[in-house]
Amino acid sequence: MKRCIIISFAVSVMMFLTHRGCAQDIHFSQYMFSPMNLNPAETGNFNGDYRFVVNHKRQWMSFADAYNTFSGSVDRQFLKGNKLRPGIGILLNNDIAGDGDFGTLQVGIPVSLLYAMENTSLYIGGMASWVQHSFNYSAFYFGSQYTGHQFDPSLPTGETIDADRFSYYDFSAGAGGNYQYSDSLRFNAGVSVQHITQPVKSFYQNEEMQLNMRWQAYVQADFIIDKHISLQPSVLFMTQGKYKEYNFGSNIQFDINPLGLRSIFAGLHVRARDAGILIFGLDYNKIRFNISYDINLSGLTTISKGRGGVELSVIYIFQKLNLLTNPLVKKCPEFI
Repeated sequence: MKRCIIISFAVSVMMFLTHRGCAQDIHFSQYMFSPMNLNPAETGNFNGDYRFVVNHKRQWMSFADAYNTFSGSVDRQFLKGNKLRPGIGILLNNDIAGDGDFGTLQVGIPVSLLYAMENTSLYIGGMASWVQHSFNYSAFYFGSQYTGHQFDPSLPTGETIDADRFSYYDFSAGAGGNYQYSDSLRFNAGVSVQHITQPVKSFYQNEEMQLNMRWQAYVQADFIIDKHISLQPSVLFMTQGKYKEYNFGSNIQFDINPLGLRSIFAGLHVRARDAGILIFGLDYNKIRFNISYDINLSGLTTISKGRGGVELSVIYIFQKLNLLTNPLVKKCPEFI
């Protein structure tokens, strides 16, 4: 039989439509390298003039047509020399999953405002987004379309679908800060909330299916052990409705040269009761390349056989030439 026989449309898609639950929000294992998805207040919080970020993830690779997620963003900060520094960006997310190509498209405009002090900076931000969900109705197969001997797509499906797509506006907000404790220790922390207005997420406009708010809190650090080695531990906590997620781990970075290939790093992170995450990356000039692999550790391993997903990210920071800038001075973390 072609692909999977869908006995009931409810089994495959109605889980998104009728229950007071929700589909998986777009999120990445490399959350520290997807700053505006993590917190809109992180917009413009980097050393440079423009930051370009691309993320891509294929989740649960042992499944056919599982989650395939792309994210791209551009942001900048204005008035770099002032205490008050506004920032703005644009964020694009696209996610496709399943035989029916269930899709999520999000376009957001994040803004932020940072207040800089001697060893500390505090910032707030928000983002307004337009979100569209869709699916390919023609890709499904229904039991009523089988004659007993063969599949006949001309037969009626027995299902009534109002529309194959719908859209809504979504809002998020957050706050955070940077703190330099000493020359060898720096912290970044923040909290954000997604889906503030709890929009209705239903192909049937079912008012009972509201998208729950998602809260996120995180702490990251950069601890210089010696001249060429630093540890970068991080912790992330997320909660949405009755669901909770804990992420923790650390990267270790080896500095090589202030020019060209500047550093390489590797890390081990854990998503509690779900996956172990191996990550590798390098900094070349103003570009950071990262690759990670999720090793599935949950009850899904019976089917996934431990195969989680590959995730890639690239961060490019453009900085205008400044003759007063000393290239030997380490500015960290540049990717946040």
